[in-house]
Amino acid sequence: MKRNVEELQKRRRTQYMRLTEFADATDQLAQALQRKDEVSAKLFIAMREEPLSQLSEIEEGIQKFLQKLPEDDARHLLGLLDEIPTQDEASDVAAYTAKKNLTAEENALYELSQQYHRLLQKILAQDRQISTGLYGKKSFYNKFR
Repeated sequence: MKRNVEELQKRRRTQYMRLTEFADATDQLAQALQRKDEVSAKLFIAMREEPLSQLSEIEEGIQKFLQKLPEDDARHLLGLLDEIPTQDEASDVAAYTAKKNLTAEENALYELSQQYHRLLQKILAQDRQISTGLYGKKSFYNKFR
């Protein structure tokens, strides 16, 4: 199990680095739009494509890796990758992970995954703001209200 956790941690770390690249391009896109710099905005939109494609590939690799594991192991590891704690649990990660009886490796994977999800939520909020600012009622995000 330890080897599986370490493999997933390596993949999640790579995924987090690509998400950071995407976040940086999104920040720069927002700044270009505030300056009304259309040329830079187009450049930063294009710069988001590569890390987004890589994120998709990494996620697909994680899912294939999990599918090869025994069901109970896969379910446990998926929980470490994708579980979103309540607000109270998130404020005291150490107590939450202690309650879950996680090994040091599992705890590291869980904490990295929480960082990943926090950054992802930040990007989604920023992307929503950019999209609704550009397209108003025609924004992608308004289609799901």
